[in-house]
This record gives sequence, C-alpha cells and structure tokens, in this order.
Amino acid sequence: MIGLTQAQHRASMFIRGYSEANGGITPSYMEICSGLGLQSKNAIWRILNSLRERGRIRKLDNHARGIEVLQPVPFPSIGGEPLYFISIHNDQGVAHA
Repeated sequence: MIGLTQAQHRASMFIRGYSEANGGITPSYMEICSGLGLQSKNAIWRILNSLRERGRIRKLDNHARGIEVLQPVPFPSIGGEPLYFISIHNDQGVAHA
C-alpha cells in the first residue's frame, strides 16, 4: 500500500474526525478547506483525488458531502476515548491543526 503525504494524512484524519463527531455526515469541500487552513478548493480536490487513487476514500457522485472513508487512518486516543480533529482558528481566522 502506498503511504500518505502529510497533507493527505491530515485530510483523512479531518474527514474521519468530522464524520464521527457529526453522526456519520462527512464534511463539504469548504469545511475541509477551513479545517485544514487552506484557501483553495482545487488543493482539496487534488488531495481527495490522491486519497481516492490510494484506496483510502470513495467519492460518491451526485451526493452532497459524498465522501466515504474506506481505509481510515488510526485515531489517537486517551483512555479509549478518541481525540477528534478540531480546527483551531488564530487571530486572522486561519485554521491550524
């Protein structure tokens, strides 16, 4: 299996954390952009396309928020409780993970 770049790993963790925190609903492209501190939907498209090529996700056509995680990355936990990926915004409104 092909490993993930740091950006791909962060995106995969964000999608999984968002989905688990929101009852299985996956984030939109704009929510992923915001959560990862990116400005370009094109950058997210490239990252998601590479995750799809590596068999980590499946993009569902004609579905809003149409991302299905096929091979989730391991989630860090404390005492058996998962640590969800939560974006933190600085003074300029830019998200950092």
